Amino acid sequence: MQPTLRPVAPEDMAVLIGILAVLEGHLLAGDLPDHLTRRLAERFRRLGMLAEPGDEVAIRAALDGLNHRLRSALGEYDAP
Repeated sequence: MQPTLRPVAPEDMAVLIGILAVLEGHLLAGDLPDHLTRRLAERFRRLGMLAEPGDEVAIRAALDGLNHRLRSALGEYDAP
């Protein structure tokens, strides 16, 4: 994936990080609707970020990984 030349506002990144955390929490609690879980898995698979079959544990890991990459891009971590 190529780096972007257009920065994302920190507030937008913070909202995206929060949305990912909410999705991961609902998935962990078991109250994320099946159709939404499938759509998330399909999106991650299409981008090569989730292998088949992509159970809930793998989907949570993909959400968590994306969350941490966004946090790193935001400068919350010293290294990616």
